[in-house]
Amino acid sequence: MQTPKGKIAAADALVGLWAVALASFVIATLFFARDFLIPLALAALLTFLLSPLVARIERWLGRIAAVLLVVTIIFAVTGAVGWLLTRQLVDLATKLPDYKENIQTKLRSIKVPIGGAFRKFSQTLGD
Repeated sequence: MQTPKGKIAAADALVGLWAVALASFVIATLFFARDFLIPLALAALLTFLLSPLVARIERWLGRIAAVLLVVTIIFAVTGAVGWLLTRQLVDLATKLPDYKENIQTKLRSIKVPIGGAFRKFSQTLGD
């Protein structure tokens, strides 16, 4: 026995609406839970990234000591990179006044149309 065409079209429409509603729910849930999910995803990625190193050190020291050692190494490397970037930034800040005239000369040499979309940019450049 064949089903009428009206029922098939209605069922297809309900399936389509259900798919749209489910996709909207998933997208909304991911949007509102991003403050929780982003750190969780980052932690999972770091776990997969660091687990081979922990497994190698675990052979000699044990699991807890290996994890603590790897975490200490990661914090030390992060601190060293932060310190290095801070030193570079401080060095740049101290040398910036020496290059002030050179920067101003290069900015003045830029030819910007006075009217149009670049009007505010040229005013800022002039200031």
